[in-house]
Amino acid sequence: YAPTKLASFWFGPKERAICTSIATIGNPMGIALANLISPYTVQNPQHLPMLMWIYIIPAATSFLQTLVSFWYNQPAVPPASTASTQSTTLKRFFQRHFGVHYVADQCWG
Repeated sequence: YAPTKLASFWFGPKERAICTSIATIGNPMGIALANLISPYTVQNPQHLPMLMWIYIIPAATSFLQTLVSFWYNQPAVPPASTASTQSTTLKRFFQRHFGVHYVADQCWG
């Protein structure tokens, strides 16, 4: 859900597929890269702190970028007409189409 929403708000119609692909494959690729790097970095237990720093630096950088992006959740000028339309939340969708107020309220507060 998040990669497609990111692509619809920030990218034009011709760029959305590649954005969604990169955002979707990023986490599994990071895990695979970490599993490939770890055995070569840690030859003995004394190298574990270095491996933790190798993991912490990209994670902290990504975390800070995420914090900054919360202030800019949509661009000032929409890249396409579909990006300027108001999207409904899943809770409102269930309430509007199925009348499931109790279940939606219990799941999403």
